[in-house]
Amino acid sequence: SKPYSRPNISKVIDQVEEALNLGADTLHFLDDMAFVKSVHIKEFYDALKQRNLLGKFIWRGHTRAGVIANSSLDETTMEMMKESGVWQLGIGVESGNNTILRRIGKKTSVGQILKAVNKLTANEIESKGYFIMGFPNETWEQMLDTYNFVMTLKQAGMTDLRVFQFKPFPGTREYDYLQRTNPGVLSQINYLRHVNTGLTGEAQNRFETNAWLPEDIMISQVRSGDVQQLVMRTLNDFFEK
Repeated sequence: SKPYSRPNISKVIDQVEEALNLGADTLHFLDDMAFVKSVHIKEFYDALKQRNLLGKFIWRGHTRAGVIANSSLDETTMEMMKESGVWQLGIGVESGNNTILRRIGKKTSVGQILKAVNKLTANEIESKGYFIMGFPNETWEQMLDTYNFVMTLKQAGMTDLRVFQFKPFPGTREYDYLQRTNPGVLSQINYLRHVNTGLTGEAQNRFETNAWLPEDIMISQVRSGDVQQLVMRTLNDFFEK
C-alpha cells in the first residue's frame, strides 16, 4: 500500500487558478509533502508558466531540510522555485541535537538543517523552523542544544519559528513508548478532552494544542515547568531585536 500519493499537478494548478479568480494573491500550501523532489518544483514551475500564472501570486509552504540541502536542488531549480512566487518555506527541525533527531526517526542532522537554511537565505527565500522541547527522556543539555541551534539558524537567516512543548498524542510512537515506560504520566495530561461518542460508537476527542502540561510532571528528564520556561526564553530571544 502506498503511504502517500501526490495530487496531479494539473489539479493543483486548477485550484491555484480558482483561488486567483476569487481575488487571492497569496497562497499557503499546507501539504508537508508538496515539494519533496526537484522534479516537483520543475513540474510546478512549468505548469504555472504554461498557464501564464508566473508573477500573479506569492506563496509559502513546507518542506524537509534534506530536500533543500540535497545537491539535486541545484541553482537552476532554486531559481525556478523563487520565480514561482515562494517567499517562505517551513521546516520541521524538531531538535538541535543529533541524538534526539535519530531517536525520533527524523532522518536528518543539524548539519543538513543548517545547510538548508543557508541555501534558502542565499536564494532570498525566508525560512521558518518548527521545534519541540521535552521529548521523553530528553536531558536539559539536549534542550539547550536546541536553544543554541535556534540562535545559530537565526544568524543564518531564519526569520520565523514556532517552539512547542512536547505532548504525547494517542496513536503515536512516543505515546506508545510512554505507555510502556512511564504510564503514570499519561494520566496527568490535561490537553486531551473527551467530547462525545460518534456514530461508530468510538470516543471523539479534542486536542488543546496550545495548553501547557502541568508544571510538575516529568516526561523528559526535566520538570515540565522548566521546559515551558525554556520554550518561552527561546521564543523571546529569537524575536528580540
